[in-house]
Amino acid sequence: MLDMAYDRRREVLDGLRIAGEHCRVPEQLHGTPADVFARTKADGWEGMIAKKSDSRYLPGQRSTAWIKVKNEKDIEVAVVGWEPGQGRREGMIGSLLLAVPAASGWRYVGKVGTGFTDKMLADLATLLGPLHTDESPVTEPLPPGAGVRAARWVRPELVGEVVYSEITRHGALRHPRWRGVRADKRLTDLAPLPGS
Repeated sequence: MLDMAYDRRREVLDGLRIAGEHCRVPEQLHGTPADVFARTKADGWEGMIAKKSDSRYLPGQRSTAWIKVKNEKDIEVAVVGWEPGQGRREGMIGSLLLAVPAASGWRYVGKVGTGFTDKMLADLATLLGPLHTDESPVTEPLPPGAGVRAARWVRPELVGEVVYSEITRHGALRHPRWRGVRADKRLTDLAPLPGS
């Protein structure tokens, strides 16, 4: 069936009626990309894969006939530290350590190492330098595998925005990407993690 068009393969799959306790066949959504994407967001799905109806199946290969579009959420966070970069970023910030308000103070929600330009990293180094502290401002226990041994802690005074795909079971942001400093926001504007 590899050479059959996607629509025909989907007809065969639907005709098997194999959905049950050990197998799920997700509903195929139809409509404009905007309508389908809105539905995936409303239903809390990770995203969607748009497939050309006449595309072949290419095992183990990426295809331009299938496009993955992820739903992303955004959150404002306090920067509570950073880790030195490696490789191309040696001598620069490699990642920022992030936290949100919690009942006891600050809850660590992970680190972000993507979404930066070199200028952003230089500006962040200038902003974070005077905020250095020897003690972690995080007051709640770090989640398992937090991996912050190389942390350079800072007082939580800088607010930033990140986008992420979901929150892990340990309360960390999955696939976070830096969007930028929010100079228009204060720490008192920040909210706890959604659902906590």
